[in-house]
Amino acid sequence: MKITLIYIFAGSLWILLTDRILSSLVVDTATLTRLQTYKGWLFILITALLLHFLISRDIVSLRRSERELSESEEKFISLAESTASAIFICSGRFLYVNHAMGLLTGYSREELLQMNLHDLAAPEFKGSARRCGEEYLGGDDNTPVRYEFKIATKEGEERWIDFTVSRIPYKGMPAIIGTAFDVTDRKHTEEALWETTRTLQSFIQASPLALVVLDPEGKVKLWNPAAERIFGWSAQEVLNKAYPLVPKERQEEFRFLEEKVLQGQVITGMEALRMKKDSSLINANISTAPVYSAGGTVTGTMLILEDISARKHAEAALRDSEERYRIVAETAQDAIITIDESDTMILVNNAAERIFGYTREEMLGKPVTMLMPERLRERHVAAVRKHVETGERSIPWVAVGLPGLHKSGREIFLEISYGEFIKEGRYYFIGIIRDVTLRKETEESLRESERKYRELFEESKDVVYISTPEGKFLDINPAGVELFGYSSKEEVLSADLGRDIYVNPQEREAFKQIINRDGFVKDFEVLMRRKDGERLNILITGTAVHNEKGEVIVYRGFMRDVTNQRKLEQQLLQSQKMEATGKLAGGIAHDFNNILTAIISYGSLLQMALPRDNPARSHVEQILTLADRAANLTQSLLAFSRKQIMNPKPVDMNEIIRRVQKLLSRLIGEDITLETLLTEENVKVMADSGQIEQVLMNLATNARDAMPEGGALILRTDVITMDKEFIRRYGYGTPGTYVRISVSDTGSGMDEATMKRIFDPFFTTKEVGKGTGLGLSIVYGIIKQHNGYINVYSEPGKGTTFRIYLPLYRVRGEAVEEVPTELAAPRGTETVLLAEDEEPVRTTTGTVLRQFGYTVIEAVDGEDALRKFREHRDEIDLLLLDVIMPKKNGKEVYNEIKSIRPDIRVLFSSGYTSDIMHRKGILEEGLPFISKPYTPGALLVKIREVLKQ
Repeated sequence: MKITLIYIFAGSLWILLTDRILSSLVVDTATLTRLQTYKGWLFILITALLLHFLISRDIVSLRRSERELSESEEKFISLAESTASAIFICSGRFLYVNHAMGLLTGYSREELLQMNLHDLAAPEFKGSARRCGEEYLGGDDNTPVRYEFKIATKEGEERWIDFTVSRIPYKGMPAIIGTAFDVTDRKHTEEALWETTRTLQSFIQASPLALVVLDPEGKVKLWNPAAERIFGWSAQEVLNKAYPLVPKERQEEFRFLEEKVLQGQVITGMEALRMKKDSSLINANISTAPVYSAGGTVTGTMLILEDISARKHAEAALRDSEERYRIVAETAQDAIITIDESDTMILVNNAAERIFGYTREEMLGKPVTMLMPERLRERHVAAVRKHVETGERSIPWVAVGLPGLHKSGREIFLEISYGEFIKEGRYYFIGIIRDVTLRKETEESLRESERKYRELFEESKDVVYISTPEGKFLDINPAGVELFGYSSKEEVLSADLGRDIYVNPQEREAFKQIINRDGFVKDFEVLMRRKDGERLNILITGTAVHNEKGEVIVYRGFMRDVTNQRKLEQQLLQSQKMEATGKLAGGIAHDFNNILTAIISYGSLLQMALPRDNPARSHVEQILTLADRAANLTQSLLAFSRKQIMNPKPVDMNEIIRRVQKLLSRLIGEDITLETLLTEENVKVMADSGQIEQVLMNLATNARDAMPEGGALILRTDVITMDKEFIRRYGYGTPGTYVRISVSDTGSGMDEATMKRIFDPFFTTKEVGKGTGLGLSIVYGIIKQHNGYINVYSEPGKGTTFRIYLPLYRVRGEAVEEVPTELAAPRGTETVLLAEDEEPVRTTTGTVLRQFGYTVIEAVDGEDALRKFREHRDEIDLLLLDVIMPKKNGKEVYNEIKSIRPDIRVLFSSGYTSDIMHRKGILEEGLPFISKPYTPGALLVKIREVLKQ
């Protein structure tokens, strides 16, 4: 920008000045024009030099900046690598980490550069770490920010880390630069300090002794409840006011005492008179000590006052009770040990003998440190000495879990309460000691049990939950978070069971009624939903937990997802139903085909016998037409039962749809719009194109009937992959890649009850006489025969979508389709052994063969066929055998004859198709076969083919 401004200024100045100078000096126009030209050339030269100078200077400046930036970055890296502080730069993932960062986390530099900052966070901090990083990086505030959270090192150790981060540009992108310091020890110290402070505060509030703190001016800064109770003044009455307890005649004594304390002295066990609010005097036992600031200077006086008025009156009674105290001490379950200021035991009770294993004689006169592990002895001795010498307490009043040493050498755990008293100027300490070894071991067992429970809870594949009767999860394991499709446990815990989880709230009420009545429930099945709305079949096993009043407070137990199991059960039931109906339909088709064979054969013979001008010929043609329709119906039954002949080839689904598109347009009518959305991916499948076209025609017909007032029919193709998640979600399929054909309409739709029966044979929602109920059953059979899947989705008033899944065919080369050739019915002179148990079929077939020149030997069953063959074994050229016959089936007859004449030719026929014969093992693949019903022409052509082989 600066160069541009200089250029504009210099150019403008040149033009302005030179124009004025030339106009004032030159009058001749021609001369002026020539000079203007020279001036322009000179302008170009001068400005070019000027631009060259300015740009060169900027380039030099830019190179200097780049060199300085490179040197700065090298210095930064050198500094970062030499410092003991962990330093990092990240923008999402780490862009730079120094050596100390690796030492802090346990990961190598290469591993860290593949991670995000929140990847280091301990599990409970991952979400907050991610949010903090994203919010700060996406903001516009460059002020450094500090975060503290736990990280998990590579070895799994959790450490508290103090992060300080700032936003910087780094290599052209916004980034965060930060330092990380391990503050785990500081955290532990803070927690210990907080615990100590809380304990001290509790002690001050609960202490039976009056605790008072005065500042150097003698004003009250602390006045505990015991002081209120003993002296009658409330804290509000005395705080920040002069100390009111000293009678006038004792003021001089108190000031002397206060000066000593402010000089750092500790005074304990002093008895003096002190005044109450009602002006009465009491005897007080007073201990004073200086209060120090963090810098070690005295900032006040601490007074501990005990009202000993009653004690004075009770001293005599106390002496009388000493014997009772001794008896109590000897019979106490806790050890009571008294030591002097030299750490020597001077009194032990019976419980001390039992707990430590020593006799009384072995302990008395010995140092108490013999009852401690060696590692603690020196510290104990120093603490006692310091207290005796300075009055500063470093031994806690109460200690739990301290190790002690039994005579046998084993360590035991102790709970110790300390007390002290001064007698004749000497310190004495009393310890009440309880053996808590068993309790500690029990606590450790409980912790181990809790750890094992937590592992079971976290790692269980079933859902483990705790919920309230009101319908809130109190806890749920990761399997539950995953099952219900939520992103975090917190999100699940915020869900309402009745509203968000249960599909039918009345099922939850039934569950509550049973578990509240019986105290438990086992395998109670309910319908639940995921966050995305997907429905789940869930088995619940749980118990009710009661409080001491017998009220149910929580439910806890397990949930198991049985959605896939229920879907598979439904599929099995549907498959069994379809299989049973299919067997029935196949059997009907087989018997019907035998009848049709006779009808078609007789009709064909009659048609050939009648002249073309005979009036009866039209009736015969009508009989053959109806027989052909009946044959088509049997093919439909075979399609439903998945027993019709398939001619699968690699075909392109898009090409099939384009081929039938015009036919579908005429079929659905002008008031329905046909749309095709065809993918550009490979959609080749191994299929019988004729059968697939039949599927599309059936679906289009149903769609048309569902849209009497018009609408839209949409055909769509795409390629999908069925993975484990797809199969889990929908309950069907085999992993692999499939071509999906979707047929959608905008018609009246269906309810759930109709959809459950949509593929049942003979089920129809159409009026009587307007539907057979076989259309979708045939579609189902064809798709299953192609190793595919079909499902339907519909809602009343929202249309219907059928989705067909066919295995994708991986193209290795284009298949060349064969074009069938029409052949005239040929004649022959050979001898045929015809074995057929159905008399009409046998008679008509024999008549046809004889009419076309063949010699026919007829047999009524398998054994008759063998007998006839033995009689005419050298005459017979061809066996025409029905596959299923009484006594011996066609295959058994063929096997025996073949053992006699291996060169014999055979042609099998059946009302079943060849593929079902092969699957049932009745007929081997490759053997000549013709399916009933057949026309005379088809039979004659097939016989010639077999004889020519």
